[in-house]
Amino acid sequence: MSQDLQAPKPPLEDTVPIELFKPEVMANAIRIGVEPKSITLRPMKKKWASCSSKGNLSFDTEILYQPASLRK
Repeated sequence: MSQDLQAPKPPLEDTVPIELFKPEVMANAIRIGVEPKSITLRPMKKKWASCSSKGNLSFDTEILYQPASLRK
């Protein structure tokens, strides 16, 4: 039997649902004066997020399990 090598997920109260994450991203975008065309979440192996030259933002799904201080 193989052993799960992923770190344990944090308690549920430390996670943010997608329905709250996207408005959080938009609020931060407005604060810095940008308008993203889209916000998506997908598994990413080497980074937390990326932004295309067309204004599309992609975030690693693991960011939902990080503290709010990291997401700001």
